[in-house]
Amino acid sequence: MTLDDKLIFVFIREKLLEYPFADVIRNQLKNSNPILSHFDKFKFHDGLLYHNGLLYLLDGLAQLQVLQIVRHNVLVTSHFRFSKTMELMSCDY
Repeated sequence: MTLDDKLIFVFIREKLLEYPFADVIRNQLKNSNPILSHFDKFKFHDGLLYHNGLLYLLDGLAQLQVLQIVRHNVLVTSHFRFSKTMELMSCDY
C-alpha cells in the first residue's frame, strides 16, 4: 500500500463520519437483520464502507480525490480515455 493509498483512506474515513447515508446504513446493520434488508450488501470494515466487497466512495470530493490520486495521476494510467479510467476505478471502488 502506497502513501497515497493510506492518505486517501484517511480522507475517506473522515468524510464518512460526516455523511448521513453512512449513519443510516450503520443503524440498519446494527438494528435489523441485514440478510433480510436491502442494506445486506453493505459492510463496514476498518472505518470504511464497502458495497458488494468494493470500497464505497461518497459522492463528490472523495470520488474526485480517488480519481486524481489513485488512478489518474499514475503515469501508467494517466493517458487512458474516460471510459478506461472508470473501468479501472470500478475494479476497486
